[in-house]
Amino acid sequence: MAHLLTTKNKTVPLVFNVDGPVGNNPAQNIKEDVELVQFLLKCYANSPSSLSAGDKSLLASLKCTGSMDAFTSLAIQAVQNHLKKTNPGTVVDGRVSPVTNISGSYGIDLWTIVALNHGAKKSDPEKWPRLDKFNGCPQRVAELVRRSIIGS
Repeated sequence: MAHLLTTKNKTVPLVFNVDGPVGNNPAQNIKEDVELVQFLLKCYANSPSSLSAGDKSLLASLKCTGSMDAFTSLAIQAVQNHLKKTNPGTVVDGRVSPVTNISGSYGIDLWTIVALNHGAKKSDPEKWPRLDKFNGCPQRVAELVRRSIIGS
């Protein structure tokens, strides 16, 4: 199950993290993790960034099904390619891996999941981290937020 991490990173002190890799094989593609990534990708499309119009359209058109598909894989790769332009250390593998180091020493663009969280935060800073209050939040993601932040 996806979960919430607190970090020492001042830019992204809270990260909704996946339990296992999401995306191209080898990946676990746990349903809740996939749906979280799909929703964060949609949020990223609405964040201020230099993503191309085509990439924003791809991300915005994703369906939050919890099932890994070719469109989700393409969207992950589009974000990773975008991140690589400003951070050459970004790995473009079509996978979103779990953050394993919460010391705050990582850059926000090195971990795709952290960059996606940052994009969601930038897309609606007034509501962040309450993803359950974002437009179109899927039920499983809303349950993750309630479980992690509200405790219900």
